[in-house]
Amino acid sequence: MKIKRLAEQRHDKLVGVLGNHVAPNRLSETQIVTDQEDTSVSPLTVSIFDTPFSPGPVLTNQEEVLVEAFVLPIDNAKQFQRQVRLAEYALHHLQVRLAEYALHHLRADCYEIWSAGHNVNDYNNGGFHIADAPTGPVTTILNRLNTLLVADGRRIAPPPFNHDKISAKKHPVTTANGIHLDSFEGMRTDDEGRRRKIWRYFFNLSTNPRFTLIAPVDPEDMDIVPITYSPTFLDPLFDGLDRHVDMLKVELPGADYSAGTLHGFKTTTTHLPHAEYGPVGDTLAVIDSLVD
Repeated sequence: MKIKRLAEQRHDKLVGVLGNHVAPNRLSETQIVTDQEDTSVSPLTVSIFDTPFSPGPVLTNQEEVLVEAFVLPIDNAKQFQRQVRLAEYALHHLQVRLAEYALHHLRADCYEIWSAGHNVNDYNNGGFHIADAPTGPVTTILNRLNTLLVADGRRIAPPPFNHDKISAKKHPVTTANGIHLDSFEGMRTDDEGRRRKIWRYFFNLSTNPRFTLIAPVDPEDMDIVPITYSPTFLDPLFDGLDRHVDMLKVELPGADYSAGTLHGFKTTTTHLPHAEYGPVGDTLAVIDSLVD
């Protein structure tokens, strides 16, 4: 099955087709990827298009805004920044105080800490899913962001399973070999058995810029990708794109704590292929919602 593209390359830009909108961008590099995770399809050609931050729609189809960039005002910014520094300490020094207030060490490859409300079955399976304490800095920040989003007029409908988190890259990511779709334990499918659509709000908590790769493809075609994991479950995605993936390199500028603003974007990570990208030194907060 061919996957519909929402944009096509014209000269050095991706341009929306059939009434779809793509924010201004420019081709920055093309990679030949031979080590993409979770697929036997190889090699892949990945074209990356720099997409500077500008509040407003980044990617739309004819029905909805699929990626939106925005600025979120925060009050008590200095106090918020102090909590961010505590969360960064936990991430970078690989330790976090759990709900039972016993100090545990995270695995060396772990780079994510979930809210105290994180309630999937394997949250403490050897250190990969670690939940913060109810009064810890990660939980405090995530709860505050939920409140600020509602105050900003956003509709937030928390999913039945809490996957809000804060993360930091441990290593630079310069190869687009981690393209994936999210699928969340406890809510992988909707009532009709289709891939459940989850919206995620991404916030750059650090003062360094941050980047995410997002593929402008039709989200309705993502049911082609199996819900159940296997080592090659992404084969239909890359075969459906004829082994050539265009990716918007969406920028999030660093937080401006002096002005009291965070830069964020909203997207559906269950229905748009995406990947981490860029240097270390950024800290990311993620808030989930069942509605856009």
